[in-house]
Amino acid sequence: MKRKERIQLALAAGGGVAAAYGGYATLAWLRYGHAHARYTTPALERYMPEPEVIEHQRIEVNAPADLAYTACRNLDLTRSPVVWLILATRAIDARA
Repeated sequence: MKRKERIQLALAAGGGVAAAYGGYATLAWLRYGHAHARYTTPALERYMPEPEVIEHQRIEVNAPADLAYTACRNLDLTRSPVVWLILATRAIDARA
């Protein structure tokens, strides 16, 4: 493959990626502010009856409810090095 062909291929690939991202960004922009009622909860509706955007996350745990609840209650995040790193980074950012 000659140099000119490689450049054309790279430009075409870059154009394809740019077009795909542009389509995604346009779709996200058009959908913004159109919250779907199926994700609202009574607790949320009490404070925000008509939210602009709703984020919904769900995780399925393959464990009995009482065991999962006990594990969550006994979890000590202050012993986690990752949590300490995040908090230390935020403290540095807050001082700047």
